[in-house]
Amino acid sequence: MYTVSYLFLKRRPLNWSQTTYGIFVGFYKLVTATALFTLVPLMKSRFNMHDSAIIILAIISTSVGELFFGLSTKSWMVFTCEYHAANHHQDRIEKRPNIALRMNQLNVLRVVN
Repeated sequence: MYTVSYLFLKRRPLNWSQTTYGIFVGFYKLVTATALFTLVPLMKSRFNMHDSAIIILAIISTSVGELFFGLSTKSWMVFTCEYHAANHHQDRIEKRPNIALRMNQLNVLRVVN
């Protein structure tokens, strides 16, 4: 199954192979899992953040990460923006209207009207 991100990454200027994309997906999943099991409990217990504040941070972080992902011209930029986005939110809550969104954890394309 191809996602929008794979179709973006396999074209110029990045020209990624399926192997490189697989490494990227594995890296992304590892970073996301690490963030979920360390940062979210830390934000809730140590900094006493409410769920709504964590969700707002998730939306902002996801938006910034996806923007930089779309503007990436080098492979290190793609890995960096996904690392940044995954380390600053609870999960990939995507509620931005009128754009095609990549549901990373489900690997399906969803169009939000």
